[in-house]
Amino acid sequence: AREGALDPRAEPWHRIVRDALRERTPRALELGVVGTLRVHWGDARRELPALAEPLRYDAVFLDPFSPRRQAELWEPAFLAEVARRMAVGAWLSTYTVSKPVRRALGANGLRVLPGPAVGRKREGTLAERPGA
Repeated sequence: AREGALDPRAEPWHRIVRDALRERTPRALELGVVGTLRVHWGDARRELPALAEPLRYDAVFLDPFSPRRQAELWEPAFLAEVARRMAVGAWLSTYTVSKPVRRALGANGLRVLPGPAVGRKREGTLAERPGA
C-alpha cells in the first residue's frame, strides 16, 4: 500500500463521513450494526446545551483552534458541558496538551491520559468518562 493511503476497509466509512461534512446538514447517519454518527453544525457553545436530553455521546473529537486562538471553546464551562454529554465509557480525543484544559476535563469527572501523537505534536490528550 502507498504511504499515507486510506486503509481499504475504512473507505465506506470515509465516504459516509465525507458526504455528511460536505452537506453541512445536522443529522444522524445510521451506520447499521456499528451505530449512529451524529453530525452537528453551528456554534457548539449554543448547540450542545440545546440538544435533547438524554442524548449522550460515546466519542468526542475536540478540534477547535488552539486555546490561545479560540479560547471560548476551551473554557471550563464549555468543557463541563462536553463532559456532561459524554456517556459512561465514552472517550474524548484532542490534540492539545494544555494543562488548564486537562485540569478542566479532570475537574468534570473525566480520567485524563496522554494521547497518541497528533500531526507534529508528540502527544495529544485522551479523556474517559469512567463507569459507575
